[in-house]
Amino acid sequence: MQLLASRVHIDYEINRSPGAPPHPVGIYLNDEGDPSPAINAVIANNSQALLIEGDTEEGLQPEAVLKEQPLRVTFERNALTVKAKQQPLSVVLYKIANELGIPFDLKGDSGEVVDLDINKLPLEDAVVRMSQHVRLYIRVDLRLLERRPLLLVLTAPKGS
Repeated sequence: MQLLASRVHIDYEINRSPGAPPHPVGIYLNDEGDPSPAINAVIANNSQALLIEGDTEEGLQPEAVLKEQPLRVTFERNALTVKAKQQPLSVVLYKIANELGIPFDLKGDSGEVVDLDINKLPLEDAVVRMSQHVRLYIRVDLRLLERRPLLLVLTAPKGS
């Protein structure tokens, strides 16, 4: 690909479906002076998720209970950490997308409740450990060897 253009970007879909390798969904062949492809050039996102959270009894619980949060998400140095106990998958994915600064698209809620213990894994490795209904779209810059997340999607289970 790098012989075809000086700047090559490839958008991939990552999912956990059985035997599914990363699937290219867009290839951009640009010259040095061309702008980078738009974030939504191939992967359209028409929805927006909003999560309202909080504890109406905050401050009334013992500190030990407050430290035992049912959902914690951090993304540092390109490594994702997720600790979730009996949390809806849609809420976990929303928090991950929020931490990454990317959109989250809820195409259908599988109703899955998950227990996750992911500790400092690369984002793509972490996603394939979650659910077969999760899709991650990333853009790879072949010249700079950078991977950038674009969109996190929760798809509907088949037959829904």
